[in-house]
Amino acid sequence: MKRTSSLAALSALAVTSPSMAFDVYLPVAPKTIEADLMFTHQAALGSYDMDGKKQDLPSGVSPALETPSLQVKYGIMDGLDAGFQLDFGMYNKDMGKKFNETTFESEAVSGLEAPSVFVKYAHPEFGAGAFVNVGLPMGSEDIVGKKPATAIEGGLIYGKTFGQVVVNATASYTFNTEVEKVKQDAMEVKAQGQFNVNEQVGPYLGLDYSMDFEETVDGTATKDSDSYLLTVYPGTNYKINDAFAAEIAVPVTVMGKNDGALWGVYAGVYYSIGL
Repeated sequence: MKRTSSLAALSALAVTSPSMAFDVYLPVAPKTIEADLMFTHQAALGSYDMDGKKQDLPSGVSPALETPSLQVKYGIMDGLDAGFQLDFGMYNKDMGKKFNETTFESEAVSGLEAPSVFVKYAHPEFGAGAFVNVGLPMGSEDIVGKKPATAIEGGLIYGKTFGQVVVNATASYTFNTEVEKVKQDAMEVKAQGQFNVNEQVGPYLGLDYSMDFEETVDGTATKDSDSYLLTVYPGTNYKINDAFAAEIAVPVTVMGKNDGALWGVYAGVYYSIGL
């Protein structure tokens, strides 16, 4: 269940999306391997209560999460790729992720988040398609718990270039399996518009709307357990050469309910090679 505490809200968000996770971009070219090294820093600005009002953090508390990630993709055919992602979460003590029963204080903790595998298809001409992204029920116990759920995300993807403007978008629903009679599904919509200044530099502005539906316990909905966040993320893509590219973005939540108010920094370096 989502709570209005800043610590709980930030921790819950970070577990479900430790990095920018599933991106909005179209599949890689056929017979191409792309390896992405990414780093995400997330920090709390406060929390949103059930009425959508932003609440400040307690004095001296600074919850933060840092996540190095690896994503590998392979282009199977024109418009179709598949891949996997590994995330290593590093939570500071103010996140309240782990509680020491001896000292009665929270501790910093780090470990492997639930890995994910995905497949993505988009029509080569029209740029529209679909994807499936599966979060596997494994990872470090301190991070994912003793019995992690399996998360199955399915959705639509779109990408098209209009002259110097590039438009990308996804819309998805995530089904989480029941763990000890508790489950909570989610949905997310992303839209990103990029303007290519030249062949190398493309600044963009993105919007991300995510929503967690009401949690159910043994099939019964838990009151006031639903939440949402609206995040704006300005960023830039930079093509270094035919093999290397880089990306940086600064996501900031601008609206929400029953969840953490956040800001962050995302940086990625991408390497691709044709086989």
